[in-house]
Amino acid sequence: MGREKAKKRQKRGERSHLTPSNQISAASGFPPFFSHSPEPRLWRGFVPCLLMAFLLRVWVGLSGEFMFRPDEIFQYAEQAHRLVFGYGIVPWEFSVGLRTWLLPAIPAIPMFVGKLLGWGHPDFYIPAVKIWNALLSLVIPSGMYLFGRRIMSESAARLALFLGCFWHEFIIFSTHPVAEQYATVVFFCALVLASHVPSTSRLVVLGVLLGFTMALRLPYSPLVGVVGVFLLFPYSFARWRLVVVGGACALVFWGGVDYLTWGRWWHSPRLFAEMFVFNNIFEDLNYPPFHQLSQLSFLAERSYGLYAATLVALFHWRRHWVLLAMAAAVFIVHLTTMNQEYTNVFVVLPILWMLIADVTHDASLRFRAATTWGVGALSVVVTLSVFFAGVPNPKTATYHYPYGLTPIQDGIFRSEMMLKIARDLASLPAKEVRSVVWVPVQYYRDGAYYYSHHRVPMMFPNRNHEHKQLYESRAVNTLASHVVASSDQTPPGFFRAINYGQYSLFVNKTPEKVDPPANLPTDFQAASDFSFLQRGMQHKVDFPELKERVMLFKEAADHPAGTPNKSP
Repeated sequence: MGREKAKKRQKRGERSHLTPSNQISAASGFPPFFSHSPEPRLWRGFVPCLLMAFLLRVWVGLSGEFMFRPDEIFQYAEQAHRLVFGYGIVPWEFSVGLRTWLLPAIPAIPMFVGKLLGWGHPDFYIPAVKIWNALLSLVIPSGMYLFGRRIMSESAARLALFLGCFWHEFIIFSTHPVAEQYATVVFFCALVLASHVPSTSRLVVLGVLLGFTMALRLPYSPLVGVVGVFLLFPYSFARWRLVVVGGACALVFWGGVDYLTWGRWWHSPRLFAEMFVFNNIFEDLNYPPFHQLSQLSFLAERSYGLYAATLVALFHWRRHWVLLAMAAAVFIVHLTTMNQEYTNVFVVLPILWMLIADVTHDASLRFRAATTWGVGALSVVVTLSVFFAGVPNPKTATYHYPYGLTPIQDGIFRSEMMLKIARDLASLPAKEVRSVVWVPVQYYRDGAYYYSHHRVPMMFPNRNHEHKQLYESRAVNTLASHVVASSDQTPPGFFRAINYGQYSLFVNKTPEKVDPPANLPTDFQAASDFSFLQRGMQHKVDFPELKERVMLFKEAADHPAGTPNKSP
């Protein structure tokens, strides 16, 4: 009777501890922790799951305009617009060279293709960027499955695929140009490549992918180091050398981009390292004791307690040590920084879900549940959880700056109205829009050109000192053709065109009198940014005087940054 039960449990896909039948020898060229030899063919539900995940991501992404944090718009999308079309707002990070242009180059790809095809308008390129990001994001659940079937059982890898495809955080983040997600996509590309039989070309590409993971998100360097050592452990020195050569090529390319744009090899990581030391060692912030450790409980809370389930994996750490080491490499860096935002640990989310998938699969076997039916039932639960968590209306599961995904309908979503106004401006004929003044006190002056697209002066008197002086010294009806202001404060000489509730778009009654400035600065530093830079200078952080050399197209060279043209 006992033997029959054992046979049934084996048929259900139960995984025992490593046995000679499923263990991969080191002679095969794989690391010893690749404990399973997967089936020759992929699971037949692999492609349908990815297709459904892609459609769900596009649906959610196209359902509205919003952002988790300002960086995703003004540091990536707005700079991609500036790269392709030659004009846009310049944040302080791109004034001093803190960011690499590799990041905005990713969303710039669909924008540039749209421009070549004659679709250089927000109605085309904004959805194109979202679809492009959604397509890239599918690498994450694919990697969870393909890498998972090497270190877990096939059934557990399938469950990880379900979770990666349909958990709300992956869906909501997918269409946004977030640096952490781009780095995670490249990192999981490396994991997918590592799960195949190593060859000369694959080892070089593996090194390139790990190098670009560091370039896109420098704090993920310990993660890259840990994974690199684990993956290369069984290889000979000759194979190590191939991976190192690939990584060196990626790092040289990164440094070369910095040299072309900032005038110094590896300028952005150098400056980032200096800012990191300044921000963590010299900055006197009154955080409570053990503030960093509180972030662990915060992460569990923001996942509705599910990430706490990964603690069960510690009881079987010998089987899960690879994934646990990856998560630890991310958390150690995160817990030693002052800037602890939820997106910073995005790469750890699929790692934790792989752990949860493996633990859940083991639990189902202990209760003698049929693996196939168990995975199917769990997939239904996950899908329903996604929709109850707020998808396809992501307002109920938004990034509540700086505290993560919460069911609170405020916080960063105040920007949704501003982005909608900018999109409506883009729909107006170019000859009607000569200049725009944004009077709202809100922080969100981000992505104005990415959304509005009109090559005209944009004035933010509440955010820029020169703009404020200009706004106070001239009659607004001679300064702007359009004004965005509080609905109860109609500017003199204007009429309300569109009411957005708290704010309205006002149109000039006498547009022939409008004489916008010719050389209006488009670089911005908030008061907090300026104070931060001043403190950095006091601690001898190197902020060189840079001549911005980022405009790679002739159109941009004709119209230098900071001097947007008047419309004809």
